[in-house]
Amino acid sequence: MFSWRGSAGARSSDIERAEEPTGPWSRLAENQSDAVVAYRPLFTDTTATPGKNYYYRVFAQNESGVSKPSNVVGPVLIKQLCLVDEFLDFTKITNQSGKISISNDYSALYTEYLFRAKAEEGASLSYGVPGSINSVKITAFFDKQVADPTLEVSADGNTYSTLKPERTERILPGTPGGAFAGKTRTMVTYECPVPAGNTRFKITLNAPTEHDRVEIHHQ
Repeated sequence: MFSWRGSAGARSSDIERAEEPTGPWSRLAENQSDAVVAYRPLFTDTTATPGKNYYYRVFAQNESGVSKPSNVVGPVLIKQLCLVDEFLDFTKITNQSGKISISNDYSALYTEYLFRAKAEEGASLSYGVPGSINSVKITAFFDKQVADPTLEVSADGNTYSTLKPERTERILPGTPGGAFAGKTRTMVTYECPVPAGNTRFKITLNAPTEHDRVEIHHQ
């Protein structure tokens, strides 16, 4: 995962990768925005090979054209891959059930994290990755009742085992004015290693919850 300093006037950025600092370069992603992810790494290379070194560079672009390449960053040793879901949409979820919607209302209540999956009690989200999961990390926000979600992993998508994550809880300060004046949210981060061989991850909500980020670190 990495970030770059946005260029004034740029509409988006393209990202390239190489195995040597002088190239040849391959295009990893196009039209990437530096404005939709707040306070966290902007991009995750999901096609790298663990154990290899890579170099990266970025181009800014707008209606006038494309910039010269940025400075080259590297060598970066890839120890593991990471599926990151910032909930801009539902494209990274392999299965879902229950009432779930994307929300970006009143971001000031959520430390300015911009997009969240808003779900009712009993709803679930499932993910799948191509390699064995090493660890998972999720961030959740609660309005009133804090009820930890059930986190499960599976090797075949049929039989699941329950994880026992470490949790960090923080009551966020309320907004001073506006429609949500005086109201607060409780932010809880859950993090847990995963036994080898599991490739599926499932989150089941035990109370109304808003999730703003899921990280699945895997081989």
